[in-house]
Amino acid sequence: MKVAIIGAGSHFTGGYINDMILCGNFEDCHVSLMDIDGRKLDMMADWVNIIVKHSGSRMTVGKTMDLREALEGADFVVISILIGGYGDLLKADVSIPLKYGIAHTKADTVGPGMLSRTLRTVPHIMEIARAMERYCPDAWMLNLANPMSALTYAVLKYTPVKTLGLCHNTRIFAQNIMRKHFNDDYTAPCMNEYEISAFGINHFSFIEEMKVKGKSIFEWLNDKDFREFMDKTYPLTMKTYDRIGRMAPSHENHICEFLPYYNSDEFIMNTDKAPYCQGLRNIDGFIEKRAEFEDKVTGVMRGEKAYEPITWLSSEEGFFIMSALAGKGDAQANVNLINDGFIPNLPSGCICEATSFIKQDGVVPMQSKAGIPRELRGFYLQYIEEIELAVEAAVTRSRRTALQALLCNPRVGFHDRAEDLLNEIMALNKDIMTPMQ
Repeated sequence: MKVAIIGAGSHFTGGYINDMILCGNFEDCHVSLMDIDGRKLDMMADWVNIIVKHSGSRMTVGKTMDLREALEGADFVVISILIGGYGDLLKADVSIPLKYGIAHTKADTVGPGMLSRTLRTVPHIMEIARAMERYCPDAWMLNLANPMSALTYAVLKYTPVKTLGLCHNTRIFAQNIMRKHFNDDYTAPCMNEYEISAFGINHFSFIEEMKVKGKSIFEWLNDKDFREFMDKTYPLTMKTYDRIGRMAPSHENHICEFLPYYNSDEFIMNTDKAPYCQGLRNIDGFIEKRAEFEDKVTGVMRGEKAYEPITWLSSEEGFFIMSALAGKGDAQANVNLINDGFIPNLPSGCICEATSFIKQDGVVPMQSKAGIPRELRGFYLQYIEEIELAVEAAVTRSRRTALQALLCNPRVGFHDRAEDLLNEIMALNKDIMTPMQ
């Protein structure tokens, strides 16, 4: 088996490789690490080889800056790209909309920040997909990169490449409950260990059922201690649950971008959690994590720090999905794919996220029984159109379509303001994307 990781300089790659080793299904696998940043690629290759050496695994690892070399003969292609990296571009995706009164807390799913990242990233993921058609036409693409919905939809709509978008939000939600409330050392390899089903779009899905220790999470809410834990840990999730009776397994920063009325709530506007701080603080946090990672790797390479192996699985599920598709056991996970009716009250052909069964012969999404809550369906339809128009604008290089995407977002407002905002987005990305007409 060959796994190519594109954008392998990301500090997430080490954890991904560690998961592959821990699950035991990749002993005879060759991993090809590819990145356009030679320094980060070299550092990650050194780190991954340390992980493999200390584990005793038979896995082999190579590195390259050549896309063709990475892809040739691959069975799986993992996408972990971030065009422009963590820095000024990503911060501008937050600070530019803020000038127009749009306070992003994440800027990676919907809104002007999503449009900006989509315009500069879609051409690159399409280049990878086209190369896969030539060099590994039977491979699966597993996309970990944001904007998750937009990038996954682009590949599925415009190429024949088999593609899944993978997000760890729902798994983290379940893990937090198991670890922080029930005090379990919880490292289950897949979501069916805690019986969950959720449907929606990336970063804004709703749980239809989740069993924890054999009892529905909705029954657990009758327990005073559990309810207090949930109110403290997931306040916007619980506000939404109290208002509409449905629970979103997403981080607060995501929920408030989809439901703009939360941007004026006390939870969002207080000093510690104001959105104008959160969006930039999240980026600064990743920059700090990267610096800590590089310091750790440098220390271990120089012999100044001891290597400390990680013996538990991360919150990612790519390793388990690859195992299932390779015929090494079945899996159940939340994935992003095209809606073919499994969410009946969302449009057929749109990009959705659904709990799915994964086997060697393919991926079968569960059927949603409840659909999207009526109170929120209007928001969903707007965001679906926004995502699809953003992708179309990136593919066709149409400024008019990009403007239409902006105007689909309920927080953008007036046409003239959208024109000015789009001009700034285009100016921000002018050096790294093809001019739009």
